Amino acid sequence: MEPNPLAVNGMVVADLRSMLQSGSRGLNVVPSLVKEIIVGDMWRERVEPGTGHVVPFDSFAAFVATAPLEGLGGDVAMLRRICADDPEALRLLHEVTAQAQGERTDLHSNRSEVDADRHQGTTRAYTVARLATERPDLYERVKSGDMSAHAAAIVAGFRRPSMTVPTDVPGLARALRRRLSTDDLATLIVALKEQGCVHGSSSQGTSAT
Repeated sequence: MEPNPLAVNGMVVADLRSMLQSGSRGLNVVPSLVKEIIVGDMWRERVEPGTGHVVPFDSFAAFVATAPLEGLGGDVAMLRRICADDPEALRLLHEVTAQAQGERTDLHSNRSEVDADRHQGTTRAYTVARLATERPDLYERVKSGDMSAHAAAIVAGFRRPSMTVPTDVPGLARALRRRLSTDDLATLIVALKEQGCVHGSSSQGTSAT
């Protein structure tokens, strides 16, 4: 079963909020989470794990400034300071805060993805038009503000969920466990073994639970 995109958004945002509140010991993970949230448009709409409520935002700055649990309870300048050593995170923060309030552009972390998206027409306008034609039920939810166009496109199968993951092994493991089902994790382990990336018997840690 595919994870609920809005629930995944909520878990990632909750992780970022937790890292910000944990002090210096969690700050090294913040840039990776910031990138994942901006690239995936997770800040725009999510299901908050603490309440089960759908939380929408039209502005990234408002998402950051709003008090928990709806927002992060901070400010963009704080995020920039924490991400000072991560140029990609700083670039994404600049782009998402430079947008006019409520205006959406598709944000991608490298030029090849941007070029591909332009070629395929995966702008918000194209996505909404395609939803209106092929998935009018989801189009109505986007139109009413109940769901973002990005989340609807994932549910409809127009786009695949993506994420930015940390490069450190513990952070990568946390991201995979958060985003993949138990069956998918087990399949990943088998695939890594078949490619010679994992050695040893199943008793040496192949369990995905």
